[in-house]
Amino acid sequence: MKETILTRAGRIIRYSIRQLIEAFEAENADPNAASENAVREIDSLIAEVRAELGKNIAQRHLASKQLSEAEKRHRQLSSEVETAIQENREDIAEKAIERQLETEAQMPVLESVIKEYDNKIKHLERLISSLQAKQREMKIENQTAMSADISFPVENTESSDRLAELDEIYRKHRIQERLSVVKARMKK
Repeated sequence: MKETILTRAGRIIRYSIRQLIEAFEAENADPNAASENAVREIDSLIAEVRAELGKNIAQRHLASKQLSEAEKRHRQLSSEVETAIQENREDIAEKAIERQLETEAQMPVLESVIKEYDNKIKHLERLISSLQAKQREMKIENQTAMSADISFPVENTESSDRLAELDEIYRKHRIQERLSVVKARMKK
């Protein structure tokens, strides 16, 4: 059974980078190929989510257009009712009111559909952002792993110490950035 987009995205976001790479290593013995496959999987998933987002945006547009047409039809029917009453044609006024009531019944449904598409669109946009963040995280880890393997041999402890120190500085910097964001949000 094929996984849905949301199931795949949830799995990828939930997994740590190491778990993703290990899952792909099970399919391929080469760790570099496995990490590249994991990045490609995220690329593929982002493309699928974007396609789904596009479909939802198009459907929302169609529903908005139908609502707009229903509102226009309602205004026209109101005008027809007034004209029919002025010309003492209650039979025509009754038919116009009947159509107006039918139109009024459709409008809340269309509004609900639009709201549902708005929620789906927001959810898909957040999903794309999460996948892109995971992808950036994975690329950074891949680059770090590759540069550690290539540029800094294990026997060179001084270089390893420097790399560890740089990683620690980077981690502390990220913590400080996050702390600043939280403090700024709390001041608002």
